[in-house]
Amino acid sequence: MKNILLILILIPVLLLSSSEPGMISAAETAGTPAGNAGSLPANTPAAIPSDDTNEVGEPYNPDYETWQEDVKNIMIHMDNVPEEYFLPAEESGDLQYVTYQTKDYDKDMDEETKLALVYTPYGYSPDEPYDILYLMHGYTGDIYSWLGTPEEPSEMKNMLDHMIQDQLMEPMIVVCATYYDNNENEMTDNIDTDLLEPFGQELRNDLMPAVESTFSTYAQSTDEQGLQAARDHRIFGGFSMGGVTTLYRMMDCMDLFANFINLSGPIYWANLVNTQQGDWGASYLKERISKQGFTDKDFYLYMATGSKDEAYPLMDMMAQSMLRQSDFFHFGNPDQSDINVTYGVGEDEFHDGHNCARCLYNILPVMSGRMINSQNPVTDSDSENDGQ
Repeated sequence: MKNILLILILIPVLLLSSSEPGMISAAETAGTPAGNAGSLPANTPAAIPSDDTNEVGEPYNPDYETWQEDVKNIMIHMDNVPEEYFLPAEESGDLQYVTYQTKDYDKDMDEETKLALVYTPYGYSPDEPYDILYLMHGYTGDIYSWLGTPEEPSEMKNMLDHMIQDQLMEPMIVVCATYYDNNENEMTDNIDTDLLEPFGQELRNDLMPAVESTFSTYAQSTDEQGLQAARDHRIFGGFSMGGVTTLYRMMDCMDLFANFINLSGPIYWANLVNTQQGDWGASYLKERISKQGFTDKDFYLYMATGSKDEAYPLMDMMAQSMLRQSDFFHFGNPDQSDINVTYGVGEDEFHDGHNCARCLYNILPVMSGRMINSQNPVTDSDSENDGQ
């Protein structure tokens, strides 16, 4: 079954990659305003026959070349990571474990004990509040996929140290978690899709209270009300199936998170539906966010991938789907105040850790800046005084 499902995913990706346009240059993307929603291509596919069972929910026979014309107008070029950032920094943060009790939410609700790996920045003080990022790995990954272990930190952990040391971002707590039961790879036959939605309950009920009662964040308490009040200072992000997990959290945890990072995790890899009719991704995401009582003013999503990443064509499709819902998803450069989605593409990056590092190098300063601004929002009166 696993081989069949992987073939279902890879065949459309390979077909689409064969017609993939070239990556646009930094000059073409710099200062590009948010694009307008493109018109529906004339050859939009008809409804999928009812006997078609596309388990991963990929778009049916998309007109990729037409869609790419709209998407390339909103792509943001991402800078390379300085090579020295992969070496240990003078000011090094710490990695430590948090143990927490949880349940097997995707099966029989059995009690279990799990670990999360927590990064605290250099100079961490329990008397100061910190922004916090929850990071999720991809298929077959674990809590060490991002930052390594306390004994053997990864190059990405070194990069994070350098970014904070050089004041590219504010000091931040990072939590590396897993959706696998008992921290053991479950070797699922559907690339983990059945595990992603139930993890939201573990995150809300068990992981977040355990972490944020141990470390100093903007949450004044770890009951639901306390965690909700600090949503502006919290990020959920992930890579590949972890990126898909991010989309699930936008669908069920908007009250806990205002900021999201999706790296190479197209919605079409989610286990949401068995058959689709035309372009559905953004309308589904919009509906799920709206049902929670939130609007286009209540979140910021930075989605990114590599130009040679296997997820690139489907990430482009997701971006186009969102462009067609321009009343809700507003694309643009991170420094624009009236946008809620940014789409970055790393030239010549593959579906791997180097791509992840480059993405985080570009994204975390943006997120950090937005969370600082959430503490001191600009009001109309401020703008008027600035003009006097």
